Amino acid sequence: MSTQVINGTGKLYDADEKQVIATANYQIWEKPQKEYTLEEWGGDFTVDHVIWPLGEYIIELEDGRRRKVIITSIGNTLLQSGQTVYNYPFQGSGSLT
Repeated sequence: MSTQVINGTGKLYDADEKQVIATANYQIWEKPQKEYTLEEWGGDFTVDHVIWPLGEYIIELEDGRRRKVIITSIGNTLLQSGQTVYNYPFQGSGSLT
């Protein structure tokens, strides 16, 4: 099976899942597990403010699934409809399914 891409709008929580940090538009890629490889996934999301510190967060997808993500860098700053948005690439941790 090939790489799948999931787009949507979800919520970003702190690592303890106690506080909503932001509403995020996400794009996630997923490479399913094969006979000799583990499942891999990651992606990026955009939000309307700076996320700091970088590190571990929880993303909630549109379908309600919550998974750990690790933000290691700040991506591009974009201008969309007159508003500044911040793009953050991330690596997924654990199974996405």
